[in-house]
Amino acid sequence: MSPPFSVFLTPSGKFDPSSVSSTLTSGFARGLGVTDQVVSPTFTISRQYDGTALTLNHLDVYRLDHLQEAIDLGLSELIDDDSGVTLIEWGDVVIPTLPADFLEVRLAYGFDDDERLFSFHSVGAHWSARRHALDEVLTPWQAG
Repeated sequence: MSPPFSVFLTPSGKFDPSSVSSTLTSGFARGLGVTDQVVSPTFTISRQYDGTALTLNHLDVYRLDHLQEAIDLGLSELIDDDSGVTLIEWGDVVIPTLPADFLEVRLAYGFDDDERLFSFHSVGAHWSARRHALDEVLTPWQAG
């Protein structure tokens, strides 16, 4: 997949995604060649990691209550960075600042205590074109 692209992670219902999203982000970072330890940006709101080819922008906007806060912090400029990948946790408040193309990943509890469910929604023409390739990669993990 070619940059830039954003992945928007958000919980469904009363889901606490902290450990799942941290694990997912750490794995994503490893895939981009990031060697630094990935730490949740809960209190700093954003962290940036250099990968071998792309930069990982990791945002956690849980503490933002209003869209204006995201605008004041300049998050749209970081999200529009064409040199990397942006992962946004708890992103509902910043939806209006997202680019025209992004992948929304919703996390939810499964039926078992250790089961987590992921749903994917592609937004925009570029992500719609990538959707088939994403579905092929995810096929081994689909419930069935």
